[in-house]
Amino acid sequence: MMKIRKPAAAGMFYPSEADSLTTDIQAYLNSISLLDDWNPAGFIVPHAGYIYSGPIASYAYRHLTGLSFDKVVIVAPSHFDSFDGLSIYSGEVLETPIGQVDISVEDRDRWVEIDGIFSSELGFRQEHSLEVQLPFLQHVLKPGWQVLPIMMGYQNREVIDLAEEILKTYFNQRSLVIISSDLSHYHPYNEAREIDLRFCKLVEENDLDGLWNAYDNRQVEACGFGPIYAFLSAISGRENISVKLLDYRNSGDTAGFKNQVVGYCAIGAFWQD
Repeated sequence: MMKIRKPAAAGMFYPSEADSLTTDIQAYLNSISLLDDWNPAGFIVPHAGYIYSGPIASYAYRHLTGLSFDKVVIVAPSHFDSFDGLSIYSGEVLETPIGQVDISVEDRDRWVEIDGIFSSELGFRQEHSLEVQLPFLQHVLKPGWQVLPIMMGYQNREVIDLAEEILKTYFNQRSLVIISSDLSHYHPYNEAREIDLRFCKLVEENDLDGLWNAYDNRQVEACGFGPIYAFLSAISGRENISVKLLDYRNSGDTAGFKNQVVGYCAIGAFWQD
């Protein structure tokens, strides 16, 4: 029997009805002015409720409108389950109100041969961080792609290195990499901007040592720091990929109060001609 993961965040983080969901997504996309014609390799995008982070995520997803890929690899942090290693969903399908996305079972079965990577429901059961990316992808991409859904548990160096090993093989013209992460949590508005813009600057400058040290010393924050670091490490030194900050805002800019905010960024990795 086919194993299908039903949506856990529908009706909370985004609308549970397909028509309302697609209308909201398209409205976010329409709010963005014309973008440069860059060729995307991957993105770092936020994962909060759409009213908070949807406008920022759209700066990434707008670049994907009408594009076609064979595989989409999503790496996201686990907020609810604690575990060591990388969990790839053990079923065949991920479902949202828009429809179903097939999991690349072939890719999953290849990666779980490596110690520290396993097939499981662990990290997926009530988690939103990966799920909220799917409706955007379903809406903007041409049909026919498969997903490799990866949840990261403990974000130690060994696990980050495992994720980097996987991601290196998917930076090609037929694959897309999506990293799910918010930035700082629950600081006052101006303090959050300072923390988050320091983070974004280090990312754009490809200063991996500086980024690691800043995170280790609590000068920057990101719930998906491990997935982000694996993403940046996988493309470090590749002269044919450049990294650009597309948008930074926080919940105080979109739909929340300014006394305690959560930071969101959209960062793109683009192929260079």
